[in-house]
Amino acid sequence: MDDFEGCLRRDKGNVEFEALLKRSNEKRREMEGDVEHLKTKKKVMIEEMSDSEEEEEEEEEEILEMGADGFDVSAAPAKPSKVDKIKVSGEFTPAPKFDGVRKNYAYKTGHRGLGYYKEGGSSKSASKTAQPVASFKKVLIVEEDSDEEEEEEEEEEEEEEALTPAMQSDELKAKGNAAMGKGDTHLAIKFYTQAIDINPSNAAALNNAALAYLKEKKPKEARLSADRCVKLQPTNVKALYRRGLASVMLAVADEQLLYSARDDFEAVMKDEPENAACGKELEGVEGKIAMLELGDSDAESPVKKGLSVDADSAPSSSSENSPNGGFTKFTSAEVEEAKIASPSNGKTRIAIEEDSEDESSDEEGGDKELSEKTKAEGNELLQAGKLTEAIAKYDSAMALDPTNMAALNNKCLALIKLKLWTAAIAAADQVLAVEGDNMKAIFRKASAIVGLGEIASEEQLKDSIALFERSNDKDCSERKTAERLLKGKQGGGKSKIDIAMEKAAAVKAKGGSSGRKYEAPKTTSELETAVRDLKGDASGEALCAWLGGFKNAVFKKVFKDSMDPDLLEDVLVALERSWGGPGKERNVKIMNQLAKVAGGLGVVMMVMGDDGKASVGKILESVQDDTVTHKEWRKAFKALL
Repeated sequence: MDDFEGCLRRDKGNVEFEALLKRSNEKRREMEGDVEHLKTKKKVMIEEMSDSEEEEEEEEEEILEMGADGFDVSAAPAKPSKVDKIKVSGEFTPAPKFDGVRKNYAYKTGHRGLGYYKEGGSSKSASKTAQPVASFKKVLIVEEDSDEEEEEEEEEEEEEEALTPAMQSDELKAKGNAAMGKGDTHLAIKFYTQAIDINPSNAAALNNAALAYLKEKKPKEARLSADRCVKLQPTNVKALYRRGLASVMLAVADEQLLYSARDDFEAVMKDEPENAACGKELEGVEGKIAMLELGDSDAESPVKKGLSVDADSAPSSSSENSPNGGFTKFTSAEVEEAKIASPSNGKTRIAIEEDSEDESSDEEGGDKELSEKTKAEGNELLQAGKLTEAIAKYDSAMALDPTNMAALNNKCLALIKLKLWTAAIAAADQVLAVEGDNMKAIFRKASAIVGLGEIASEEQLKDSIALFERSNDKDCSERKTAERLLKGKQGGGKSKIDIAMEKAAAVKAKGGSSGRKYEAPKTTSELETAVRDLKGDASGEALCAWLGGFKNAVFKKVFKDSMDPDLLEDVLVALERSWGGPGKERNVKIMNQLAKVAGGLGVVMMVMGDDGKASVGKILESVQDDTVTHKEWRKAFKALL
């Protein structure tokens, strides 16, 4: 069957090959014990072509070599020619070629030559049975289809016609997802490209292609694919995020693309303010832009040279080996340090300790020297990422010399990295009490207040904004966060969480952002339509309320391996966001249902985004006390962990 299918791919419409393929299939089914197909077996008429007809078809290079049944020549004698059959009689009848089976006779070469020997007859010399010598001719096979077969063919044609371009495109996209799940990004791109060629409006294929191109380190193609997706779906945060990542990679050659990347990341954060991954990317891009705007963007700038200014890491040697495409992520605090230091002196390395010494003091003593030495040891530990040990060194340096504000300021930076916000604020206040205009201390205190998040008071947030205004980075992302938090506090004293819950209740009441009520979906496509609408409720409550009404069979029907990975991710993120609310019991039931169908979602989970994986991790942490549930869910969602 494989061989004849290969022939048909090279010579489409060849009736001989089609007949042989069908005969092969029938033989296979017979061997498997399926005799039902014999009821609709096609009638085949074999006509031998004359010599003149053969001459007319001299261009036909291959001759079909087959016996009467189209298969094994040795097992099935060739069909006799139109001449009369050889009459076999006596002990031996000469025959130049095999002329069919004769009862009680064997066709072989014996002492009397080639022919039919009577079985049991005498033989003066040893003889061996001759293999039938088949005479092969080109044959014309004419198929006569029965009415039943014609109906079947018509039904197949109707089914093919029913497969719309959009459906064909979705099937190719699903194949691309499967290839991505196996890590074959090259094959995935091939399938996604075919899907897009058939249906240029297949936004999911465009979006997934962008991800595949990013993994292949082809930022130009990734940006183009993501850009096409954004034009179809302007609010698609995945496409915006991926276009931003591609822009960052391309900015190695064109630094102006950093601004495009910043716009994309800001658009994502506007829609998903809790998106930690995008927040980090935005912070890094803003740091690079800040370095560009220092006025020294020549070949010695950190951005162009790919030098690390992150206190947690040593300088990177080459942009080619950098996982971020030649750029290093800067924290806003370190960008502030860069501005204060100013690269005008030609140095591109920003040291952790930037505070000036108290040069006006002529006091010399062993304690000051030892304090400086201890502070330097703390800086080395901070560079190595050993934050706790670094803080201990800074405390020792302060004990030796209470006026060593550089050690205290660096301690504040280490505390921020450890997310010990209150302690960081206290350290910054100590510096500002001595050096009221210390820009790094100003910026770090403001950043630490923002780190408090929802628990920061209205007065603290106002203080933070005022401090940012005094700093050299007035428009940083931290300031924007502080303004959002303050706005939430001033909105009737309600926190962002309170506002989100109220919004969830409103969205739930009207059925979704569009106001439409949704029934339980019958297909994955219907599920996608509803999820895209209901996820407009940032708390996830509206979507989970809808999912909670599904019967078990609905989950099996609509959660399939061919679904868009973003769709499953939206569901998991909604479950995590609404987990601690009044619908927790309902969410547990939803997770149980998803765990049951997770075995069929392996590919989807492997290519799903980080947000969905992070949500599953948080949900698992919340049920650690229930060891049975935790074990079952961990096993079901293993591909995400």
